[in-house]
Amino acid sequence: MLTRYYNVLKADAKYRRRVTWLTSGGVISPVVIVEYICKHVAGSTHGNCHTPDECDSYVRTPAETMEAIDKLVTTKAAYNTLVSKL
Repeated sequence: MLTRYYNVLKADAKYRRRVTWLTSGGVISPVVIVEYICKHVAGSTHGNCHTPDECDSYVRTPAETMEAIDKLVTTKAAYNTLVSKL
């Protein structure tokens, strides 16, 4: 059976994410297809911003940075690296 769900971006209802996967007898496929439909909308101010004039646009952390953090955390080097910089 083919299963799909959609998400709509708050800033633009035309911008949607569609996630598709297969299921067979209650077993979900380990592979999914994620599609982004429409043109990407530029970043907006962060949700915790009280005065939008003074806030920077929200920017997602790059994947390379997240991977580097993940490697540091698994080896407990993150704590040592941060403490040594203090």
